[in-house]
Amino acid sequence: MTDHPSTQMLDQLLADTLAEGEARWVLAHLLGRCKPCLRAMRAALDRWRVWPALANLAEPSETADAARALDVAGKDGAGAYAGVARRGVAAGTAGAEAIRVQQLEVEKLSAILDGTPRSRRLELIAADPRFHSWPLASRLLAAAGEFHWQEVGHGLEGCRLALAIAERLP
Repeated sequence: MTDHPSTQMLDQLLADTLAEGEARWVLAHLLGRCKPCLRAMRAALDRWRVWPALANLAEPSETADAARALDVAGKDGAGAYAGVARRGVAAGTAGAEAIRVQQLEVEKLSAILDGTPRSRRLELIAADPRFHSWPLASRLLAAAGEFHWQEVGHGLEGCRLALAIAERLP
């Protein structure tokens, strides 16, 4: 293992395909606030948030129909692309809606955490599966990074909570 996790390791961590020992090492490294690795993790999270949501929108038959739309007899020019464009807009809209729903859920859970006394937050995360999500863990880590120079207690708490979430993810 090198001093820093590779991009592939970060992607595997998010896909939950990284071996347990390596996953713990990567998480510990990220909690150590390595700036290049935190930037790489944010990029990995951006890839992870967008592509799976978009990749799961269309069934194979819809994809095949979209590809066949160009081969329809008697259609050429803009008319040949209408079906593809319509499906593309629908898929993009659904993907954006899925991302927005996820963002709203993270906002709601963050508000619940903020309204919970600090001494009970870890207990709440452990007991309630709604809190067991990568987007929430990511938000807590990002917030911890912002607090690191202002108030160490908030930063450490965010890291502890994010780690507690990461340990409970399937």
